[in-house]
Order: sequence, then structure tokens, then C-alpha cells
Amino acid sequence: MFKAHCDYEISISDSIMYTTMRGVWNVEGVQQYFEDIKLKAEFVRHQPWVRIADTLEFEGGAMELMDALKEIQAWSLSNNCRYLFLVAPKPMNKTILDMHQATYENMKYVYSMEEAVSQAKAILKEK
Repeated sequence: MFKAHCDYEISISDSIMYTTMRGVWNVEGVQQYFEDIKLKAEFVRHQPWVRIADTLEFEGGAMELMDALKEIQAWSLSNNCRYLFLVAPKPMNKTILDMHQATYENMKYVYSMEEAVSQAKAILKEK
């Protein structure tokens, strides 16, 4: 097992989990990120919530990351997360996600944080 390689921030406000992902990650980094998501989600997972991931500075990593990222999305959906908005994914990351779209439910690309927040709030109003 390798040392986790990742850079991220996670915060929650009004049933929206905001994450910022930066740099190149390894699988251990995604696993650490997942554990932190689960800890933070304790505050919102008993009601509908939405995840917004700012990926403007996220470089991705090995293809093995995709399985771990899909696991995060599946867990989120099974714990009342209604949607994931990915803000400004890099073209290569978007291409990889597009290849897995069928198994990556309730996810949408947006171009700005403002757009993500607006759409997240609309989804939460639908509760």
C-alpha cells in the first residue's frame, strides 16, 4: 500500500457538500477522501443533500481511480445524496467519466460554482 496522494477540502452548508479536488491522486488518496466524505456526510445524510465537486484543478490519476470514485457516488446515492455536480472537469477527466456514465448515476457537469449551487438548491427544494 502506498501513501495517500491527494489534495482536497470538504465543507457543508445548507445540505450541500462542497469539495475542492486538486492535483494528481492515487487510489489511497481517493480512499482517504471517501472516508472524509463519510465523516462529513454524517451531518446531512439523514435528509436529502447534494455534492458539488470543484474539479478545476483536479488532474486525476490512474484509471483505477474510477472504480473508487464510482464507489463514492454509489455510497452517496444510497445515503440520500440526490445529485453530484462536477464543476469544470478537465477534458481528459470528462472523457473518462463519460465512458462510465451508465454506472455513474445522478451526475452533471457544470461550468461554474454559481451554476452548481443554483442547480443544487433547486434540487433540494424538490425534496
